[in-house]
Amino acid sequence: ARPRIEKGGCRVFISPSRAIRAANDRWWTYETLRLTGLEVPRSVCGVSRAAAAGFLPFPAVSFPRWRGSDGAEVVHERLEDLPPKLSPDRVYCERYPGDRYEVHLFAAAGGEASSLVALALRRPASSEWEPVEAPEIEDVARAVSRTIALEGAASIEIQRDRQGRPRVLGVEARPGDRVGGAPSVVAALLRAGP
Repeated sequence: ARPRIEKGGCRVFISPSRAIRAANDRWWTYETLRLTGLEVPRSVCGVSRAAAAGFLPFPAVSFPRWRGSDGAEVVHERLEDLPPKLSPDRVYCERYPGDRYEVHLFAAAGGEASSLVALALRRPASSEWEPVEAPEIEDVARAVSRTIALEGAASIEIQRDRQGRPRVLGVEARPGDRVGGAPSVVAALLRAGP
């Protein structure tokens, strides 16, 4: 469909279907990023509680494997809170106390980001996000974008672990909910139009 749309004179600013599928499957995202050397939470999916015991630190959190699926994020304080067999439809991962970021970007084909803004969650209780200078976080987001080959507007969620290292929590191959807090990304999208 993309070539037909572009042949009609319209520009398409959306990631290729492979990148969208990758971003929508959190387990695939974690495994792909981990295998390419990017830091993600220690996580498991579809294994027994006994198998998770030696690998998954607590507290842990679980959420639906596929973006857009029904189901809430659940905090598990200890191993006994997990079911005997972990669902293959949920990802269970370590939970971090550190600063949380959402990086909004606009990427060219191949995932090279031409505009990027990091937002930090300043007061979690109020869901207050603000733009910040965070070069290390931005570098991680650029690497994720290239690895998954994002294109157009996208967002990447990153959180610092207990030692302050950035870990990738998730990827959205579309503008994130708070892209309005990243006006330079919106402007890059508008500049790239016909």
